[in-house]
Amino acid sequence: MKNLVLLLFIIIIGTYKSALAQIPGSELNNKEFHIDAVTFKGDQKGASRVDVYIVIPYQMLTFEKSNSKYYAKMELTIDIINIDGIVINTKLLEKRIMADDYFDARGGKGGFDYSQNQFYLEKGDYKVQVNVFDKFANLSLSRSKNVTVIDYDNYPFALSGILLVSSIRENDGKYTITPHISDNIANLKDGFFLFFEAYNSLEQDSIDFIYAIYNSESDTISASGRIRKVLTKDVNQEFLKVNYPGNNASGIYTLQLIALKPSDADDYAISDIKAIAQRSLKIERSLTGIVIKDLDNAINQLRYIASGTEISNIEDGKTKEEKERLFKDFWLKHDPTPNTDRNEAFIDYYTKINIANERFQSYTKGWRTDMGMVYVVFGTPANVESYQQYGGGRTYQKWYYPNHEFIFVDNTGFGDFRLYSPPTVYEKYEYGRY
Repeated sequence: MKNLVLLLFIIIIGTYKSALAQIPGSELNNKEFHIDAVTFKGDQKGASRVDVYIVIPYQMLTFEKSNSKYYAKMELTIDIINIDGIVINTKLLEKRIMADDYFDARGGKGGFDYSQNQFYLEKGDYKVQVNVFDKFANLSLSRSKNVTVIDYDNYPFALSGILLVSSIRENDGKYTITPHISDNIANLKDGFFLFFEAYNSLEQDSIDFIYAIYNSESDTISASGRIRKVLTKDVNQEFLKVNYPGNNASGIYTLQLIALKPSDADDYAISDIKAIAQRSLKIERSLTGIVIKDLDNAINQLRYIASGTEISNIEDGKTKEEKERLFKDFWLKHDPTPNTDRNEAFIDYYTKINIANERFQSYTKGWRTDMGMVYVVFGTPANVESYQQYGGGRTYQKWYYPNHEFIFVDNTGFGDFRLYSPPTVYEKYEYGRY
């Protein structure tokens, strides 16, 4: 059993490279991280193993520059809470994370911190609560996951919890897996896999599996036929491919996996069931793996890259789903690498929107100020000069770019800088302009 656990752990650590980044920016869900908790049979008598997976995208952390690198510091606390609300186990991790540059620190390269932790628990219902304390921001964020632990030794046949896997590759009989540490399956357009363990002490050497996905009304939206697997005694590690319909409405779903006595019949009786495992799923639409929390606001923020006609066309979508499709179609036209899953222009644009909100907040949101507009369209200036008018109390800033320069004036002394020269900006955002 220990060898199996170690193998899975090494595979996950070595190959989890999918871009899980949310879009950098408070407007589009800046502060979010992902957890999962999956139960397995342990090697301790009377206790099962709970694996807790945590993915923390860089953009939810605060980085500070030191020399030429950027660093974040955080405390990661994992609490196991029983049904009476009592914390029965705690793990505290201190982490120091390095990013190569400012763009990386803002999540522009899809960077994240990954960890996997194991707990041994007696049977019962628990809540796994994960708290991330950002030391530089002095800010705490929490996520939790409910988990039911059974005593696997009490059953002749049993199933572990279910881990979602976005891809599997085989090389010389060894499997490389990419776990999907999130309930959200909306962007897994090619389907996904279920990884689980089957614990078998029966004489039979094969089992039929059926999976089904149910919506909140208990309606079946996707289901498989019988899938037969040949099993050995003791521990079997298994994968099942799930092809789910990608047009389902946003919402919460339940995935159920049933192990059955082998049969050629399509239906089954209660007596045929050997074991059941289930987990929660959700569908939350996103673009290139990036969840958009406020679509209407994101559309409004297109003004520095889109024409009025293009924005109106998206806004005229009759349903939220149609607006989402039109929004995605717009960004597909601006994708500098259309053959990849990552849209660098989309990420870069909304990263600039977020930075403008942080730096230039004034009489309105930072992205709507004159300085915010120039920053989003042209990026970071090559040089900035500040000076004050003698006897007038006005403060000026001049921003220099390779082919442009802009002068801003603060007439009030409260940091309310307005564009002075040239009076307007006619150009639109272009990816990689400077």
